[in-house]
Amino acid sequence: MILKDILQTSSGSYALVQIKVQEFWVQQGERLENYEVISIQENNLLLKHMVPDSQIDEKIFVLGFQNAE
Repeated sequence: MILKDILQTSSGSYALVQIKVQEFWVQQGERLENYEVISIQENNLLLKHMVPDSQIDEKIFVLGFQNAE
């Protein structure tokens, strides 16, 4: 999963995320595969990994921009 862009508009914040070869625009509260978008910040995306029907604790991830070299 790669964070490609963050867009701030008057109607909210959006993050462009790439998973394999597909790209998705997401907002806070939306689910993307097994992740829930907790918040979109200036330079990163806060995600909660959710495993349905599992006893495994949910984990919080911060997805930031990758450095282009």
